[in-house]
Amino acid sequence: MFQLRKCSTLLVFGLLFFVGCEMIVEVDLPEHEPVLVVNSFFSPENPWVIRVNHSLGILDSNQIEPVKNAKVELEVSGSQTYLLSRNSNGYYYNNAIPLPQVGKNYRVIVSAPGYEAVQGESHVPVAVQIDSVKSRRLLNTSGDIELEITINFKDPVEIENYYQIAVRRVDGPGLYSGYLEFESDDLVFNRDGGTVFTDDLFNGNSYGLKITLYSHQVHGADVRVDFMTTTEEYYKYIKSYRQYEDHDENPFAEPVFVYNNVENGLGIFAGFNRAQPKIASWQQRIYILNSQD
Repeated sequence: MFQLRKCSTLLVFGLLFFVGCEMIVEVDLPEHEPVLVVNSFFSPENPWVIRVNHSLGILDSNQIEPVKNAKVELEVSGSQTYLLSRNSNGYYYNNAIPLPQVGKNYRVIVSAPGYEAVQGESHVPVAVQIDSVKSRRLLNTSGDIELEITINFKDPVEIENYYQIAVRRVDGPGLYSGYLEFESDDLVFNRDGGTVFTDDLFNGNSYGLKITLYSHQVHGADVRVDFMTTTEEYYKYIKSYRQYEDHDENPFAEPVFVYNNVENGLGIFAGFNRAQPKIASWQQRIYILNSQD
């Protein structure tokens, strides 16, 4: 009891000390020099679209505005260069550019008056296909119905692969909800709640990845499963951005720096390739889980 009272006294003294002291420190921040910010995720499914804006200082409260007078060029495998034009939404595009392809290397080069020119480079990976999707409904110990989805695929041998999972509710023929957050105890996600992972735990082998949705998300509908093979830079950006969001409101967390691959600037220029989507059915018999499952 003596030790407990002693600790309590020290704690109260410490609180009084910190409450009674106040120190104002003025920090003279250097003036921010804006740089170009370039963002584009590209795949064989969609035409080229590239967003260009500029960075803001840490104390700048202005809205992020697109750079309207940028020169945006896309170089394809070092052999052909296309010039992109800006549309009314501030995105740069050129429908004459062939859709992104596997086996091509892409480099974006952006310049604008008053900024240092920037560039980024990436490619489209070969899409790993889903072998099958299996689902079952589970009644958990809290009385909630879960939809457990197992995604089976074969990882290529001797190739370092990066993946992303995304799921949407099927609301009708060709109609889908926004992307749904799912849960998973699978070690590939490192228990950080993300959607991207590597093949480190199963390189070159078949794998069955389990994810879980809840009845209030699905509303009795089927679920579309999107399985993307991504580049390393895509994976690093998504993973670091998720970590940044998770720590953004924690004043005691170490700062998280969002990955970027734009030389002399900021942003992400990265390719991905979506497998043929599969449907996970809600209409399955319900299994009852006990506390040992």
